[in-house]
Amino acid sequence: MCICIHNRIARAIMLGLIAASLLMSAACGRSDAPPAAPIRIGAYYWPGFYWVDIAHQQGWFREVGLNVEWVDTNADYFASFNDFYAGKFDVVAFT
Repeated sequence: MCICIHNRIARAIMLGLIAASLLMSAACGRSDAPPAAPIRIGAYYWPGFYWVDIAHQQGWFREVGLNVEWVDTNADYFASFNDFYAGKFDVVAFT
């Protein structure tokens, strides 16, 4: 029963994030606007951030008009802190 509840919560959170992304993309910009620079997300494998990898693999960011570049930071997790502070990433999934 616990697993079922966690799956429902995760699904509800994911759908909420997608809905928020849809609303933001509908409210922003025109369709003839030039493509935006990618939002660079530095991420590593941790269960709490699995939704970022799933959304990227499934193309959900692209579907809602977000230009996202997912960057694997598993090779050097601590270097990703410096990369974030240096402006190489827009978002980094830290724990």
